[in-house]
Amino acid sequence: AIIGHSFGGYTALAASGAFVDVAAGREYCMQNGGWLCGNLDELAAIYGEDAILDNSDPRIWASIPMAPAAYEVLAGGLASISIPTTILAGDADTLVTLQEVEKIYGGISASKHLGVLAGASHYSFSNACEILNAPEYCPAPLSDDVAQDRINTVALSFLRGQLGDTRAGAYFPPEDPEWTWEAP
Repeated sequence: AIIGHSFGGYTALAASGAFVDVAAGREYCMQNGGWLCGNLDELAAIYGEDAILDNSDPRIWASIPMAPAAYEVLAGGLASISIPTTILAGDADTLVTLQEVEKIYGGISASKHLGVLAGASHYSFSNACEILNAPEYCPAPLSDDVAQDRINTVALSFLRGQLGDTRAGAYFPPEDPEWTWEAP
C-alpha cells in the first residue's frame, strides 16, 4: 500500500496508476492554471506534446493520498487507477482546497472513498507544523495530536478492510462524527 501527503499524495496517485497525460494537463493549465503548469511545458519539451508518462508500481494494492496536490499534472490520467483508493482531506485546508481534492476524487474510476476531517488543515496530515514556521497555516483548528489519531485510525481501518480483516476495529469507515464520507 502507499500513503502520501500533499505532493506525496500526488506521488501516491501516480504510483497507484494515474499517468501524466502531457496534452491533457497542458490543456487544463491553459484554461485554469496551476502551480505545476510550467513542469508540464518542460515535460512536453523533453518527451513530446502527446507524451503519456506512467510511473505506476504494480506492487501497490491500495492507496491513501492525503490532501493530494497537482491535479493539473494528473488531469488526464486519474481514471487509469484500478486499485482501491481512499483520499483524505481537511475542511480547513487553504493550501490544497477541498475543491481541488474533489477534482482528483472525481477523476478516479476505481473503488474510492473521500474522507473530510472537520478542523483539519493541510499540515494536519504530517508533523510539518513542528518544523515549519508557518503561522498562517499552523496550528489548525483541530490539534495535530487529535487529527493524526483520527487519520491513523482511518488509514489502518481502510487497509485492514482491504486485507479482509473483519474483526472489531477494522470497520471502514470508522464511526467518527468528525469525518464526512463520500463514496461513489
